[in-house]
Amino acid sequence: MKRKTAVSTVLALLMVFAVLACRAPKTKQIVINSEPQGATVFIDGEVVGQTPLKRDLTYKDYKSERRVIIVKKKGYMPQQRYHYYSDSTNVLFQLDKME
Repeated sequence: MKRKTAVSTVLALLMVFAVLACRAPKTKQIVINSEPQGATVFIDGEVVGQTPLKRDLTYKDYKSERRVIIVKKKGYMPQQRYHYYSDSTNVLFQLDKME
């Protein structure tokens, strides 16, 4: 009876660890570029640099969480995209000149 209880306890702990591992945050490096280069990059409203830019993004819920990427360059229309963990690691913005 004690052996059966020990096996059940170990299996329950393994299941808990498996669930927690699936919910652990995941980090992914992305490369953000623009044509023309030198655009200011905002991620979730925060300025993080200029294109071309390599950046690690952490997703708490990597299955559904999205990050908002905006690029702005003087004389060009700003652009916004959503980025999900499953998306490509290369993000390219083709900026259009303002008229």
